[in-house]
Amino acid sequence: MTAIDKNVLDLVQGNTFIIDELSEDEIGDNHISTSIDTPMRDDAFALTNDDKKAKIAFHFQEIMETLGLDLTDDSLKGTPARVAKMYVEEIFQGLDPANKPKVAILREQGVNGHVEMAAAFDRAGFSSVDVHMS
Repeated sequence: MTAIDKNVLDLVQGNTFIIDELSEDEIGDNHISTSIDTPMRDDAFALTNDDKKAKIAFHFQEIMETLGLDLTDDSLKGTPARVAKMYVEEIFQGLDPANKPKVAILREQGVNGHVEMAAAFDRAGFSSVDVHMS
């Protein structure tokens, strides 16, 4: 395990994240993955999707107002809610284990190897179903 593996986001000072004594600005776009698993907090699913969308919409509205955008304009009305929906229902929908991709393994009757294939798909995060044809 590298020093970065041990120290990723160990310390937060102000708005600068310290990773192995390097600041966020020093690292830039050279991100180092420390795990194949997505780092999720224990309370990641404490909020409902509707609650998450409401919270994101609130904060995105704050961002838009900070940028000086006129949210009463027809072209921007509803944008915070649309952005929140995009994040929760599209971009990050795969974070919820209930939204695992599904795959069917089709095989001829009597053909083996399906167990290994199902195990490989399971390890890759798919929910697999064995369907045999005669």
